[in-house]
Amino acid sequence: MSSHRSDILALLVAVGVVIIMATVVKPIISGDSILPAGNDQPVPTTGATPEQTQAAVSDMTKVEIKDYSSYVTPKSEQKAAVGRYVGAAMDYYQPATREYAARHISKENAGEFNIGQACDLWDQARTEWTYEADPKGLTDITSSSALINRGMRGDNADFSVFVASLIKSVGGQARVKTDQTMNSGSVVYPEFYLGNSADMTKTVIDPQKLSALKSQFSFAFTNDPYGRNIFRYESGEICSGDSCWFYVRPFEQILSEPEKYANLCYRYPELIDYLMMYPETNVIEFQVLYIRYRYGNYHPYSATTSPLRSVIYTSEFESNGDKTYWMGMGYSNRFPGDSKETESGYATAFYSDGSYKDMKFNVCSF
Repeated sequence: MSSHRSDILALLVAVGVVIIMATVVKPIISGDSILPAGNDQPVPTTGATPEQTQAAVSDMTKVEIKDYSSYVTPKSEQKAAVGRYVGAAMDYYQPATREYAARHISKENAGEFNIGQACDLWDQARTEWTYEADPKGLTDITSSSALINRGMRGDNADFSVFVASLIKSVGGQARVKTDQTMNSGSVVYPEFYLGNSADMTKTVIDPQKLSALKSQFSFAFTNDPYGRNIFRYESGEICSGDSCWFYVRPFEQILSEPEKYANLCYRYPELIDYLMMYPETNVIEFQVLYIRYRYGNYHPYSATTSPLRSVIYTSEFESNGDKTYWMGMGYSNRFPGDSKETESGYATAFYSDGSYKDMKFNVCSF
């Protein structure tokens, strides 16, 4: 190839390169950019200094942070709302709720409210209940009277409100409690009120009445110092020489509150045996002991009941310094006090008046 032709070819190549470069550089020269701005519009760069251009590009990476706090309901307000739901649903004063409760208390436990009545109501509600899952929990509950009219069905929240309402309708105290567990997450269950600090120091057996009875009929206790073979029977006769003691429900005569405890004990004579051996047993311990015998294992060959190994209840301090005691009665429990929901030690309780309380509680067993 001649040098003249080579020069012409080189010139053409150079012109082509210039045209291509001009095409690429033109958008920047004209003030347009291939980089999107924060509002999806081109970033103007015409006449901008390198610092201004860099600042414009940097703005594209910034995320606008909005304050959503005004849209988030505080936990206190959420709990207050749940408290109102629970208070409205616990219509223990309605005739339907009161009549259902009265109808399902056994004759042996009739009379002044006692732990036996609470157990009767829990047994009946749990037997008739049809479980239906509901992820809304306490934010979607049905009143107790409505549950009775439509058939007992619902989730743990509905069951909790129902049982607590039944107990309150016959004179007991109860509430609905939420707790956190490692295995089950958030759980809801009803709690029955066992008593307070005064009940923890009050014995079921009146020591003065017991001492007076032993002094008056000392011969009856000669061979049976605990009186177990005397007190566990409702009536009988014991004679020594010319002296005889004809007794009718003798255990009732030494109780501090016979109208509350006598029938419970005569129904489970093992309770009488225990109390005569440990007359210092207090009111709280007695109620837990009743659960142990009522839901224990019956042995037909020996006609005795083997008590449950332990029953769980909780204690907490009130704002006035008093200490109160409660027992869980959840739907999934095998018996009252078979509580698996007491792991965290922190919970929220909701009451029939629409109030709520955050608490720290201690787990006890007997």
